[in-house]
Amino acid sequence: MTRCDDADYGVEAYRLLRIINDNYARRINSTATQSTAPKTAMLQWIDDTMASYGYSVHSNLKGNNFEDPTPVYSHTFVKPGKSNARILIGAHYDCVDTNGCEDNGTGVAVALELARRFANTETNLTLEFAFWDGEETLGSAGSRSYITQSPDIGSVMLVVNLDSVGAGDFLFVYGGKYVGDKLRQVWGYNMARDIAIRIGIDLRQMPVQVEHYQSPTRSDASDQVWFYRNDIPYVYFEANAWTNDAGEVPFPDKPYNYNSRKNVFQATEGRIIHTKFDDMDKLEELIPGVQMNHMRETSTIVSEMIRRMTLDSPAVYEPLYEGKVYTANGWVTYNHGVATDGNPPATEPPVTEPPVTEPPVTDPPFTDPPVTDAPGTDTPVTDAPETRESESWPDGSEGTSGEATDPAVPTVTKADPGKNTDTDKTEEEPDKEPEKKGRGNVLGFWLLEGSILLLIAGCAVYLILTSQEMKRRRRRRGRKNTHK
Repeated sequence: MTRCDDADYGVEAYRLLRIINDNYARRINSTATQSTAPKTAMLQWIDDTMASYGYSVHSNLKGNNFEDPTPVYSHTFVKPGKSNARILIGAHYDCVDTNGCEDNGTGVAVALELARRFANTETNLTLEFAFWDGEETLGSAGSRSYITQSPDIGSVMLVVNLDSVGAGDFLFVYGGKYVGDKLRQVWGYNMARDIAIRIGIDLRQMPVQVEHYQSPTRSDASDQVWFYRNDIPYVYFEANAWTNDAGEVPFPDKPYNYNSRKNVFQATEGRIIHTKFDDMDKLEELIPGVQMNHMRETSTIVSEMIRRMTLDSPAVYEPLYEGKVYTANGWVTYNHGVATDGNPPATEPPVTEPPVTEPPVTDPPFTDPPVTDAPGTDTPVTDAPETRESESWPDGSEGTSGEATDPAVPTVTKADPGKNTDTDKTEEEPDKEPEKKGRGNVLGFWLLEGSILLLIAGCAVYLILTSQEMKRRRRRRGRKNTHK
């Protein structure tokens, strides 16, 4: 069993998380031997688990946080690839005085699942899995020891930091570094975002309201800090909330402590890590399935990054346009964490393209062919049959070659060749003529006809009145003659 089935992302990680939660709680940093026993046992369990996948310890790094005498021990494991250039995948295994399920049992469990998945799978780049010590209270001393002691530091192309990737409300990824007002070293972040967008995973970037950082970077508070300071590209996955529903940052001094907006965490002001809620049983009771879902998404994205990554990836995913990063809405310009307008010029398209959705396959619109008379026969003439080559239909069935007559098309009888078709056509035309008249013509016709009728009526009235007047005059003359 050296590789998880592709459909089982997160399943192995969740199984391992239960082991961590139940057996290795309170992995704290201390000079007291009794206090460090759970942490020592945890590191031995990691070594044994990696050995079961076929790995052996590659580097045993010992260090401390500057003048602090507390020793820290970090182990790395290597899976060679086609190139010695490597992806360094790390998670810290120490915790505070809690079960350390979320912080950072989830990161360790996902790193172990990835190691198992790719143990016997050929990759373009070498994979190095690191399990850091001293992140919680010793300034990420374990990852710092890799910077100062590992002979492989010069071959690291990208660092993938996994820290608390389960219980927060949303899954985030951070990366990049501002040099002046330009965002640099952002190719790993762009690659992760691009993969998540294409797969359909809700992988978020840090809200620009968080002024403590310059979105999309994350300069401190975890093991990426030393790589960030030494100009080594990184991506950092974390489950968090950052802002409340109104988009406000509740704790500007430590915004990363606001892990959830859910009411069940009101007692700790939305904080899960470093509290009584950092326990697998409590989290499964309060937010069932959330840890499993985010760990599955993280494992899916990082697995795809490992498969895709080549020596050319920095050139492909580093933006050609200064200070731009790839988001769900395309290439967006960032200026000290503030998103502004600024899509790339049309003459220089981005090297990565958004997902292409194929349009649905539809038949071209069918138009009835004109009906023509076949000369010299009195037999009925029907529309020409529709002939189709083999083709794909919208429902997925295959069309077949042959003739098909549309029953909805009526039969047209050919005219008698002995008749004068021109005369017949002329006789039919008057019946159709009124249909061709426009409203203006009809109105003018009725106005003209009405005017004529009024004129005739006026003349008739005039004649009637005139004849009556003439009759009256004749009567008067008749009376005068009678008197005379």
